[in-house]
Amino acid sequence: MKLYPEREAAKKLGLSIGTIQRMCETGKLKGCYKINDTWQIPQDNFITNKTHDIRSESYVRYLDRKNSHHGNLDEFDL
Repeated sequence: MKLYPEREAAKKLGLSIGTIQRMCETGKLKGCYKINDTWQIPQDNFITNKTHDIRSESYVRYLDRKNSHHGNLDEFDL
């Protein structure tokens, strides 16, 4: 079973580590357990896995580089 440490789960969901810890404590994230005072959250709680996360992060970095090359534009500059 693949696991996310609480810090990675927090980043993945855009939540604080404290919120992830409370979600584990209250059973909102299933199958969590602690190792050395750090919650481990099973990957089954998420729609995407670590491979998806790495690919999407890489693509966002690519878009950021491409956008910075062309300057900061938004819909009001068109």
